[in-house]
Amino acid sequence: LRPGGVRGYVQTAPMAALISALAEDLVLGRSPCVVGAKGSGKSAAIRHLALLLSHSIPHARPARTVHLYKYMSARDLLIRRTTNRNGDTIWEPAPLVRAALHGEVVVLDGIHRLLPDTLSVLAPLLHDRMCALPNGWRLMRRDRYLEARDGRSD
Repeated sequence: LRPGGVRGYVQTAPMAALISALAEDLVLGRSPCVVGAKGSGKSAAIRHLALLLSHSIPHARPARTVHLYKYMSARDLLIRRTTNRNGDTIWEPAPLVRAALHGEVVVLDGIHRLLPDTLSVLAPLLHDRMCALPNGWRLMRRDRYLEARDGRSD
């Protein structure tokens, strides 16, 4: 591991091309999906891209990995019910929603394991940057939030 580098990332021509394509997708507002065999460097490439972005985007953060499992429900993926210090029941955003709120790059590790009904809740978040959460909250892109708040529609 070189100083300031990402563990597991090895710069090769194919990896440089992948990083370039991913960066282009992100700049265009797309949600890229990297698929490959276990140990092929997918997560390391994403972490490397997040590191590169952190040098050019103020307040950028490292990539967040969200580990997924077969029987994860849509609610598990988005929001959790928990209790606070007083014993009151509260809603807490799951790691995926926290990442979205902070504009973080996310690695959905094990997305192939999700059942179709759980996987389907990701579509609005990935395509429209909006999502209705099980507790009634709505997650939306900043510009759309400001339009809704101010009563504008372009």
